[in-house]
Amino acid sequence: MMKESHIPKQPSRLFSLSAGAGLGALIGAGLTLLFAPADGKTSRMKATDTAGKVKNIPSRLKSRIEEQKSQLLVRGSEVYGKIHEDMSVLKKEARLSLRKDEEHEPENKE
Repeated sequence: MMKESHIPKQPSRLFSLSAGAGLGALIGAGLTLLFAPADGKTSRMKATDTAGKVKNIPSRLKSRIEEQKSQLLVRGSEVYGKIHEDMSVLKKEARLSLRKDEEHEPENKE
């Protein structure tokens, strides 16, 4: 018997992870500005750099989702091919079995 495969909802997990990472980066940047022993100019440069990194999260997230989508499509195609192949074999075996059964059935003579 073939195992059922369960495809997890990875895009939603990935989105949650990225959203959490983005929120953590923003909080970290704010705390850095409050407690950093640097002057204002340096702190602003660090904040700008952090904001740029956070800004890129959606595009990186989109790229990862597209990559996973492609992988799932390839895997789905492979599974479909395997199932199709298995079904063809089963159909052939069923036909052969029916033919054998028909050959062994006694003829009904009335």
